[in-house]
Amino acid sequence: MSGVPVPGGWADLSGEVFYQVMPVAYRAGRGSADNPHGLGDFRGLTDAVPYLAGLGVTGVWLTPIFPSPAYHGYQHGFADRVNPRLGSEADFDAFVSSAHGAGLKVILDLVVYGVSGSSGFVERARLGPKGGRWSRWLAVTDPARGEFAGYRYTTWNGGEAELVHWDLRRAGPRALIDAWTGLWASRGVDGFRLDHVWARFPHGPASADGWGYHLEPFWADWRRVLRASAPRVISIAEPARWESHGEDLLPAHDAVLAKPLQFAGRSGLASGMAWRLHAGVMRALRRVPAGRSIGSSFVASLGDHDVDRLAGVVGDARALRAAWAWLMFQPFPPMIYAGDEVGMVGEGVNVGGDANDLPRREPFKWKARAGPPMAGFDALTAAERRVPRRSCDGDGRSVEEQEGVAGSPLETLRGLIALRRSDAALRRGAYAPAPTGHPGVWACERWTADRRVLSAVNLTEQPTTVRVKPRRGMSDDAVVVELGSYGHALIERPAG
Repeated sequence: MSGVPVPGGWADLSGEVFYQVMPVAYRAGRGSADNPHGLGDFRGLTDAVPYLAGLGVTGVWLTPIFPSPAYHGYQHGFADRVNPRLGSEADFDAFVSSAHGAGLKVILDLVVYGVSGSSGFVERARLGPKGGRWSRWLAVTDPARGEFAGYRYTTWNGGEAELVHWDLRRAGPRALIDAWTGLWASRGVDGFRLDHVWARFPHGPASADGWGYHLEPFWADWRRVLRASAPRVISIAEPARWESHGEDLLPAHDAVLAKPLQFAGRSGLASGMAWRLHAGVMRALRRVPAGRSIGSSFVASLGDHDVDRLAGVVGDARALRAAWAWLMFQPFPPMIYAGDEVGMVGEGVNVGGDANDLPRREPFKWKARAGPPMAGFDALTAAERRVPRRSCDGDGRSVEEQEGVAGSPLETLRGLIALRRSDAALRRGAYAPAPTGHPGVWACERWTADRRVLSAVNLTEQPTTVRVKPRRGMSDDAVVVELGSYGHALIERPAG
């Protein structure tokens, strides 16, 4: 079920369509006796497998599933066990088995640069010399006071979350992290999304050398150890520097989440300016290192749990039709954030702590009206940090209201995923922009040795007809393409 190794040792992800889920916000599967607040959980994920398979995605990325004081799972403790808030170890294993049975990969999000301050590990380390190896494994800034590098913040329920940095110059924490990833690989996990990755960690005193959190030797050694025991497990890095594509991380990872490409895509779609989409794709392509394929470089997305919801950015649920067409026609492996497929909305707020992002992470809308199996984790938010849900009953932004409805954002995306997965040129073909003479129409050519297609996407509400000028060895004649409101077209052209 895991990535396909390529000759250079990098997984080729060109055939993948990833889907990001925050488990606590996705679907509740346990009964009220075991789950009185209706938190999203592993059983809910298992129940959702037919939906995910029917949508056409190939891999499910779960935000951290390990014990954590934060609802989202980051700043987690030891990553050798699941968060009981989400269910049992057996529940998780059942989900992995069900996902694999449906042809879906499971990708786990992991924080390796630090550990939760609420873990017993940090409490023992604060004993100073009496803490033994525990205190030596952490990034100590004041040994006499038992102080460590890291940070604290108030989490959504009014509690305190703390993360303490590891001292990754030491063999102990490196071996511990290797053991964690090896454990999950042995349980069938197909890959890891690594949080906040640096090529060289710039923080801490000069004498600490970034606490060893660098590409060399930490990430390079981690990859070698993981591949020795689990050669097909994939690694996808999130760059700590969002302004960077993260090509400097690729020597140790199969792919990187390209945030500049995400920003360019959102900007182009919101403004209806095709040049911004072309510029974003071309900038990313120029950063693919020599010897790496498009499918083993960057992952493209239009949304995730850290940014405002896509539907609010493009301003019109109908415009999602154009968004999904661009994402499926551009060259890099795509990723979809759960809830965007039905046009859920939500923007960041300022109520303090990680509650600021709650509107971006509202419970996934399965039904037209709130209720099971919709998760209810946000009901536990402290009163002073609570914000009204942006999702409303009967707002048209649910699976129930869109499933089977032709032209809905959900069904449009389902059809486009199927189109991408069935077309070799869209999955792994070369790419070239195609001029249209219309500022609001994006078009490109994609081709392999025996397949060539021309695609066009109308970024505007107004139907239009454009003349697309093929390049790359096609006929000199322009192709006339009629596009409906936020419509798209895919035209097969002679190969060669």
